[in-house]
Amino acid sequence: MPKRAKAAPMPARPSPIDEERAFWQAHRAELKARYPDQFVAIRRSTGEVVAVEPDFSAALQAAKRAGFGQSEIWCRGMRTTPLNLIV
Repeated sequence: MPKRAKAAPMPARPSPIDEERAFWQAHRAELKARYPDQFVAIRRSTGEVVAVEPDFSAALQAAKRAGFGQSEIWCRGMRTTPLNLIV
């Protein structure tokens, strides 16, 4: 009986963390230019900007008011000015 050829392995799907990291690497410069020093909430499934606010909590609340749960969005600050911390 002839040996069967092994099926090609399915390509591994990137983890959610890798997907988010890739998104921000690809779009951070553009979003930072459009929304300097703002927090931007992005719809994960489409990459659409769903909220822009001056602080993280406000961006999450605005996304929630727009109908998006926290599991449906990514939210990051588009800082253009240095953050000075006293440690």
